[in-house]
Amino acid sequence: FSRLVDGKAQIQQVMPSLAAQLRMEGKGRVNQAGIARAVELAQVQFKKDSAAGGKGPNPGAMQRAPGGPPVPTAPPAPADSTKGK
Repeated sequence: FSRLVDGKAQIQQVMPSLAAQLRMEGKGRVNQAGIARAVELAQVQFKKDSAAGGKGPNPGAMQRAPGGPPVPTAPPAPADSTKGK
């Protein structure tokens, strides 16, 4: 988790079928102390990012794709069936 917060690691997605299986059979629990620690770390990181003055994203952070949004193209005009008759 520390590596994730420090931007040294990225989240790896779990296949939906595996996630569903783990939720059904898993004995997971929420640890309130862990949540409090995660919030504390996130707040510290936010303050660091804010103090950096926008020097760019963290190495592990998501970045926008280059370029603008896709531009839709016009569909081809339908053939005129009245021509040639």
